[in-house]
Amino acid sequence: MKKTIMAIDDEFAVRYFYKISLERDFNIITLKDGNEAWDHLIKHPDVDLIVLDIMLPGIDGIQILKKIRENETTKKIPVIIVSAKHQSEITKECDSLGADAVIIKPFEPENLINKIKELVRR
Repeated sequence: MKKTIMAIDDEFAVRYFYKISLERDFNIITLKDGNEAWDHLIKHPDVDLIVLDIMLPGIDGIQILKKIRENETTKKIPVIIVSAKHQSEITKECDSLGADAVIIKPFEPENLINKIKELVRR
């Protein structure tokens, strides 16, 4: 049975990349904003991993990560943060909030896919 990955990014091209890159090995759910993502996650918490952009309309990625880690149903879901902001403060904050990995855009697709496979295997 395929594992389910939720990928949240406001850019269509990035969501499309996730879909075509991951759909062979995973069930992939792509969402475009923070509010939509949180609503979906609360209704369908049976995801195996979340790929989460920081800069999102509505609730931003940091706020979603906080909510994920504070919620009993979602707190153990692995989260990979993807950010165009290459600031050590962002990385430190994401680490302190319990992100499993932080990947800076632009990234090598293989690096992200390998990290996803590594975390899903755990």
